[in-house]
Amino acid sequence: MKISGKIIAAAAAAAMCLNATPVYAAENTDTSYADLIYDEAANSGIEIPYFTNTDEAADYVKSCLKQHIEEFCVRVELGQGKNGSDTVSDIAVKYSELTDDPTEGIYLSVGTNINPTYRYSRDFYDVYIDYSVTYYTTLEQEEELTAAIAVLKDTPEFDLARSSDVYYRALWVYDQVIANMNLNDDNNNPEYSTAYSALVKKDANENGQVALMVRLLQEVGLVPSTYVSNLKNVTVNGADGHVLGEVSIDGVYYFLDPVWDYKMGGDMHRFFLKGYYDLDSESDGSEEFTHIHFLELVGVSAEKIIERSTLAAYSYERPSAPENCSDGDVNGDEE
Repeated sequence: MKISGKIIAAAAAAAMCLNATPVYAAENTDTSYADLIYDEAANSGIEIPYFTNTDEAADYVKSCLKQHIEEFCVRVELGQGKNGSDTVSDIAVKYSELTDDPTEGIYLSVGTNINPTYRYSRDFYDVYIDYSVTYYTTLEQEEELTAAIAVLKDTPEFDLARSSDVYYRALWVYDQVIANMNLNDDNNNPEYSTAYSALVKKDANENGQVALMVRLLQEVGLVPSTYVSNLKNVTVNGADGHVLGEVSIDGVYYFLDPVWDYKMGGDMHRFFLKGYYDLDSESDGSEEFTHIHFLELVGVSAEKIIERSTLAAYSYERPSAPENCSDGDVNGDEE
């Protein structure tokens, strides 16, 4: 199943606790001096916004992404000890932070292909970052998605989940993704790789299902991330593998895999809030549904991964059920 190379890089970084948000390293394929320097004379007629820090630059980049602007450039003063790649990553971390707006955060990075490249000013005091972005939805489709999510939220079940603790908020999201899932196995087509395709069109691949989960987790105020397992062939254009989600609870990331839960026959919460060691503890020993971690394939031990990362070692401890909701019934539909 084809997965974006950008997601691969983000997931590998998250697994090693570099951070748990998408970080896109700008790719300079030719590192000659001439190609490292931005041609200010040739571009003198172009107005490029200038920022003295990455926080302000990130706010601008975020606004461009929300408007679906495909090409834009920023000029940013280099921080002490920082290079261009550091600056690109710092900006990505900042604009991926959770806010009160669920259309922001890492949702800005799912269903898109963000390609930044950078060049330095001649004095190396500033870096110019060119962003080229491909959006897999239109602004109108994003509005349709928001309207569809509003319908899900206009229910007593959502009100109950939203007023509950993190476990039951995450459970509401997990159940909603599975309840609305119509899984398309074509992971090569970006048309099927968005939250819009999952909830509105009811026709999405696993990337789209995870994108919807990311959006809904942010709707209930939780911090999501993405993770990739079972990598096979890796190229500059992407990789064959399996994408699942994570959610942060008290700074620790737990796994969520509604896609494989769905494939195994429904909503049994087999892969809900699992840790690294017990992620597959309820997969009935199935080889098809066993997660293979990328870093272990390259010789990093599970112990070292847990030591260096924010990944949970074991499943999140299940709390008592909220009032007026029987144990495990966050949707409130059990008799």
